[in-house]
Amino acid sequence: MSSPVSTDLSDKKPGLATAALALLVFLSAGAIVLIFLALGRGEAKYDAERATKRIENLAKLRETNAKIVNEYAVLDKEKGIYQIPLSQAVALTALELAKIEPKAAYPVATPIPPAAPAADETAAPAAAGTAAPAADGTAAPADPSVAPTPATTPATPAATP
Repeated sequence: MSSPVSTDLSDKKPGLATAALALLVFLSAGAIVLIFLALGRGEAKYDAERATKRIENLAKLRETNAKIVNEYAVLDKEKGIYQIPLSQAVALTALELAKIEPKAAYPVATPIPPAAPAADETAAPAAAGTAAPAADGTAAPADPSVAPTPATTPATPAATP
């Protein structure tokens, strides 16, 4: 007869294999942390070297710029190109510009005044004795017996027979 096999594992205690597996996981995680720390130290050294190099380059650049701004130099003797200190160049330029009378860089157009507003047809009728505007927009004489002068009459084309 076969003996009954128990499938209940709740009474089993962790064994040596489980403890060894836990220890292996813990040591692996520690090793990974140590590797990253070691790599980080090398990067810090690399960053320090780069920072030192940048500081040296900045000092050289500032020294070169100070020479350009503050010293005289011959740039091209054949073409007659010379370098003078910036402060002196500004003073010379200001003297030259003070001698020149300012003028417009381009033609300036005079603005055209706006046209008078057109007479509104819905306006109040003209008072007695005043001239009402004609249909063509010109002012009609106040007295109908006075004929308009040719200068105020609009030009009309001659009728052809």
